[in-house]
Amino acid sequence: MGQGQLWGRDSCGSRYHPQPVSVTWRGAAAADDVTFPAVRDSIADLNLVVSRLRLPHGTHRDGYTCSVNHPPTSTSLTKEVKVCEASSTPIPPEVQVFYTSSCSSSTGDESVELVCLISGFTPATVEVEWLVDGISGLLTATQTRPCQEDGAATFSTSSRTNVSRFDWLEGKTFTCQVKHPATRVVTQGHARLCSGEEMGLVVAVEGWHTSAEEKVGSSEGCKMVVGSTSGEGWVTMVGLTSGEGCKMVVGSTTGEGWVTMVGLTSGEGCKMVVGSTSGEGWVTMVGLTSGEGCKMVVGSTTGEGCRIRVGGSSEGWVTRMVGSTTGED
Repeated sequence: MGQGQLWGRDSCGSRYHPQPVSVTWRGAAAADDVTFPAVRDSIADLNLVVSRLRLPHGTHRDGYTCSVNHPPTSTSLTKEVKVCEASSTPIPPEVQVFYTSSCSSSTGDESVELVCLISGFTPATVEVEWLVDGISGLLTATQTRPCQEDGAATFSTSSRTNVSRFDWLEGKTFTCQVKHPATRVVTQGHARLCSGEEMGLVVAVEGWHTSAEEKVGSSEGCKMVVGSTSGEGWVTMVGLTSGEGCKMVVGSTTGEGWVTMVGLTSGEGCKMVVGSTSGEGWVTMVGLTSGEGCKMVVGSTTGEGCRIRVGGSSEGWVTRMVGSTTGED
């Protein structure tokens, strides 16, 4: 036969050479079968014939057999075609969102591809929409045509979109929202930054997650343990080029830890005792280039350290020079 192929849920076909070929259906006495005239595949130098079986509603059985006979080569091929009964009860879809990062070395552009897998629904019509932090109309997506799942009366489809790496690292939530008109059910799947990925560097440590505010140039040291029993972890420093020293103990019973300093180029000295009874610790200073000497005793009666006055009133303190002992600004 040269090359034989049989396919389909309601069709049967074969590529062959030379002519002729015959197609018959078994178990289809009450059905309407049509074998179309053969056409020529000029590229493969083969003939193509397609036979279609149309079943009256309510008369089909579990399966039918398509037989193709090619006399010139004394070859016969058979294919059993199973018919799945469409569910009379609409079923809403299940929605899952997956992501994978991709980098373009030629342009420097970076993006994250999101894939929304929609499955287990019937009938086949669904409406898919992507949201960014709950806002629609910001993303362009492509969707595959719904196809019937093997051995089932339900359907599946997928939708893909790309988001900028910047938005991804900002911690925005991307939602695949699927409406199923037959059941009037709206199902959502969500994706957001949940690994140690940053600028192509991945911290492959199970149980660690990056902060949503991450803008650092290195993922090293910018980690956080979610649900850790010890509470040890790392948080992000805004504008920081290195995560070293930017540590915070989450849920620690001792209160020891580190907080973020806005605009700080080094995390050293940016320490604060959370819930400490002694009040010893460090506070954040806006625009400070070094945390050294920027100390404040929280709740202390001695006032030791670098305190600030707010607005020049006695209710607070403004930043004074690092290492100053006089309190002058």
